[in-house]
Amino acid sequence: MEWFAVIKGEIFDLEELSKSLNSPELCITKEKEEFILKSTDFNLLKDADDVRNKVNEILSLINGGASLALGMRKPLVGLELAELMMMGQPMDLFPFQRLEICEIV
Repeated sequence: MEWFAVIKGEIFDLEELSKSLNSPELCITKEKEEFILKSTDFNLLKDADDVRNKVNEILSLINGGASLALGMRKPLVGLELAELMMMGQPMDLFPFQRLEICEIV
């Protein structure tokens, strides 16, 4: 099974980040109208809370780097998690409880 997170942020920032974060280890992709965060760091995690914590950790690092490199002013946040089954269909959706992150000024 594979975990992924639906993330939210400014469209320009998400589109720019998806150009450089596109490896199997860490990627942001646009699927339909949503941006998805995937990482091999999620592979060994079984519990939604553990994945949620890892997503917050990764987003914190991305937000820091993107604020310096892109001048990103509004941080990316997680909206929900999903776990994919073997056939690629979402098995469960979990609401995302994000860390409170201050706006970058």
